[in-house]
Amino acid sequence: MFLTHGLVREIALFLGNILLLKNNLTLSPDVTEVSQEKLLSLVAERLIDSNSNIDVILKVITCIFVISVVFLAFH
Repeated sequence: MFLTHGLVREIALFLGNILLLKNNLTLSPDVTEVSQEKLLSLVAERLIDSNSNIDVILKVITCIFVISVVFLAFH
């Protein structure tokens, strides 16, 4: 599977929003912007955290799979 830079950015944004909405990822209240690298780092750290909820990890992996399939179907 070939992922473009733009698709990686969109997936990171999507996963970051999911984790933020589910209170599985937190940002400092004074943060107004997060770089793509920082967002990818935060999402990756959360996913490999030994205390992570396996249900959240499985849902995120499922989201990545679905996004990839949809992307490939339209390109």
